[in-house]
Amino acid sequence: MNDAVIKIDTAPMIQEIGDLSCLYLGSSSFGSATRLRSLQIGSSVEGYMNTNMKTTEEFTFTNPMLETLQVQNLPYTAYNLNLSRCPELRTLDARGSGFTGFEFANGGLLQEAHLNNPSSLIMRNLNQLILENFTLADPTAVTLLRLEAGRLFDNKAFIETLTNLRTLRLTEIDWILTDTAILDRLLTLMGIDNTGAITSQSYLSGVVDWRGIVY
Repeated sequence: MNDAVIKIDTAPMIQEIGDLSCLYLGSSSFGSATRLRSLQIGSSVEGYMNTNMKTTEEFTFTNPMLETLQVQNLPYTAYNLNLSRCPELRTLDARGSGFTGFEFANGGLLQEAHLNNPSSLIMRNLNQLILENFTLADPTAVTLLRLEAGRLFDNKAFIETLTNLRTLRLTEIDWILTDTAILDRLLTLMGIDNTGAITSQSYLSGVVDWRGIVY
């Protein structure tokens, strides 16, 4: 079956649908499945590729109990994947897909995410996520980052891989520095205010321990 369409209008008790990757979906809607915990639309099987999903509109999941989402190898998904209403999401695999941005639930339970080459990331208070479990196929693709809190996430090591950043909001800085190079770079960027609006100056907050710097 090719270019299938699945729309779930009323299924408040369903928790798992099974592997839908074999349907090569063209579009889908799962918002009414409010207890859905696991969803597989893509696949990591060698040679798999679903070129039917081609919409350029933001794809929003509104499944408050969703824990696992697999959307791999959907190369023409040239839009943002909005997961801000999925606070229980633990695992996301979007490797090989074309999503241009990701927004995760503020204070969500995300523990592992594997992404391809998004240009924007919104990550707020993801306190169970460590850097080792968050991978980007191409970190240089990221130009906009809103990274707030996340007490286990090494934000300095992450920022250093994003060499093409243009817009940044970064909180909970707790760095030990021996020179000002990284701050000098970040201060040249545009920013994001607490409403999400773009500003002319990057937003940075936290503490820096200056070591080895002589005034």
